[in-house]
Amino acid sequence: MKNKKFFFLLIFLILTNIFGRINIKAEELISFSPSQVIVKENDLGKKYTITITNSSPVPYTFTTTEQLIKTDNTVSTILPTVITNKRLEIAKNEFTVNANSSYELIVRVKIFTNETFESFPALILKEKATNNDQINVLLETIIPFIIQNTKGESKIDSILSINVQNYTLDPKLIVEGTISNVGTKFFNVSGTVVISKNDVRVAEKELTSQIQLSGLFFPQDTRNFMVDWTNDKEYFDGLGEYTVESRITNDETNKTIVNKITFIYIPKNLLLLGIGVLSGIGIIMISVTIIKKIVKKVA
Repeated sequence: MKNKKFFFLLIFLILTNIFGRINIKAEELISFSPSQVIVKENDLGKKYTITITNSSPVPYTFTTTEQLIKTDNTVSTILPTVITNKRLEIAKNEFTVNANSSYELIVRVKIFTNETFESFPALILKEKATNNDQINVLLETIIPFIIQNTKGESKIDSILSINVQNYTLDPKLIVEGTISNVGTKFFNVSGTVVISKNDVRVAEKELTSQIQLSGLFFPQDTRNFMVDWTNDKEYFDGLGEYTVESRITNDETNKTIVNKITFIYIPKNLLLLGIGVLSGIGIIMISVTIIKKIVKKVA
């Protein structure tokens, strides 16, 4: 019984040692930069440099191939498709990255007409097996080349809404919106929400970190945003007409789409003050009327 326990413990330690090494090798010792290449319309035919950095004390050899992949900005999946027309010119079929050094691999994107985002060409780098790698998992990475639709149209649409009507007593403003890619090209978007009173800017909120969080903006994609702002002005300083303006910029065309909503804010303390003043005036008028009646009766 003791021998069996010792045997299973030994197997466990061996497996832990093997897979522990694999994790360190894949995640810490070898890095690839960039992890994705975005090829705009005017960049077709351009050469790109992929840098492989080896921080380990031993050399690593990699093989290179081109494959078609499908990607959703987070996960890339290799498609079981035979490539008939290669889109990438890879400088080396095989290369070695020496210990504690880096290697620069040159990849050229050929000039061609891309009209679909169903798939993209990708550079596949795979660690070359050796006689000592019989039980090891070999390192492999996918570097997608996201190539622009050369015949498409870059177009966005935007909707803006706020939590108040034409008039409001609520100092808290919630601004929400939706951005849609209604064209046939991918792009990045940036944006801001500007709040102004009587044409004077009182606040600005950036949207870029929210709307770029999911990566490239592909056709038929939608992005939502939300910001809030509290008006801390009181009495007549806060009273006035406010304009909420969303500005969304398409980096492909550098054009900005603008939406505006206006409303009037009445601070609660100003309203209460007005009610108090009117009540006081009413009391005074009633008192004057009563006094006049009493005077008439006495006369």
